[in-house]
Amino acid sequence: MKHHAVFCTLSLALFAGSAAAQPAFRAVFVGNNGNLEGSVTTYRVNADNSLSFSSKYVTGSRPSTTVPEPGSNVAAVALRPDGRFLAAIHATENNVTERITMLRVNADGTLSPPAGPGSGLFATPDAPLDGEWVDNQFLAVLQTAAGNLFIYRYNEALNTLTLVSSAPTGGFTSTLAIHPSRRYVITRESTGRTVRAFPVDPATGALGAPSVSGFGQYSLGVGVSPDGTRVFGGGGISGNVVTAFSFNAITGVLTPTPGAPFASPGSSPKQVAVSGDNRFALVAHGTDATVRVLAIDQVTGVLTDTGFSFDVGFQGSLGEVVTQGAQMFVTDRDTINDGVRGTRSFTVNIDGSLTQNGTMVDSTGVSPSSIQAWAPPPPPCAADINSDGRTDTADLVLFLSAFGSSVPPGTSGDFDSSGFVDTLDLLVLLGAFGCGA
Repeated sequence: MKHHAVFCTLSLALFAGSAAAQPAFRAVFVGNNGNLEGSVTTYRVNADNSLSFSSKYVTGSRPSTTVPEPGSNVAAVALRPDGRFLAAIHATENNVTERITMLRVNADGTLSPPAGPGSGLFATPDAPLDGEWVDNQFLAVLQTAAGNLFIYRYNEALNTLTLVSSAPTGGFTSTLAIHPSRRYVITRESTGRTVRAFPVDPATGALGAPSVSGFGQYSLGVGVSPDGTRVFGGGGISGNVVTAFSFNAITGVLTPTPGAPFASPGSSPKQVAVSGDNRFALVAHGTDATVRVLAIDQVTGVLTDTGFSFDVGFQGSLGEVVTQGAQMFVTDRDTINDGVRGTRSFTVNIDGSLTQNGTMVDSTGVSPSSIQAWAPPPPPCAADINSDGRTDTADLVLFLSAFGSSVPPGTSGDFDSSGFVDTLDLLVLLGAFGCGA
């Protein structure tokens, strides 16, 4: 088993090196939407799923609102899928242009300006209330009041952000979501109260003609299920309802779920996040500041209240909700009534009940709102011959076909780079069998 140990050590070393510019631990990033100070807080997610304050990066500050500061008011934070960069998106009172602050994410979770040329500060039309990375190259940003969606290309080497595509969203648009396939940007708008799914060309970032659907109800804070088959939104003050659509990732077509919209027991639903197992819609409410847990029928998509909820506190204090596997993280924007603000961690249990992990942790910034979660990718599987992310029967078949052969070192199952596929290599494969399954 000596060769197995060497191989695993080498694999872990290579993984650690590749993660040098991304958090090496589970983390949560929160945008603090303060008028006098804009900032981004990094939290560490501990082994027991509680949170610890890690660091804060100030994007801009000023003595009073009479002094212009484009780095204040972090309306949204967008974490790149590979965890290497975070875009802080500002919505101040500038009225003509706003700022996108590009930040490098370091292995210890701290944030810093990007290396290389330029400042990492970019202009975008007024006023963007949301943005998300489509993939590791393209960043989607809204022009809220005008109802436009912009796609920017970020060049990491040159530290440039270039507009490559844009499209109208149909009206006032404050939130967007990215489909798990990274092939669609999903937006909602308040004028016609519709939801749109825009296809994105993975090579150029060009936006295609969207699928459009709606109920005549708001679909605030659109959320997509991790399996990519369902889209939900909050009905807001137009009614205590949750809108629901099925989504075909091949055709890009949104279809209203039969029986939708569905009733919510909370007041003014404003955002929907979906649990990592696709079983629960976690609905954030504005007026009563609660997160309500609705069960998703896995066949029909029908939503049913489970009776489980968490009350953040005063009206309007609930910021945003994000999920990561079985975890849910929630921001509390203000100190009204209870004197505390910050971020909480919960476990969404198999029956939909919520277990709080530790206590709320202060972001040390004003109005913590937008939130993103990060988990390091697992180390690559040893003996994954066909590079599908698993070590399984398919790899065993390929290995046996080469067993006893002389091969170029390190290929075709020669895990110890001896130039021969033999019993020592078989021990490596058997030790890793089942990885990634």
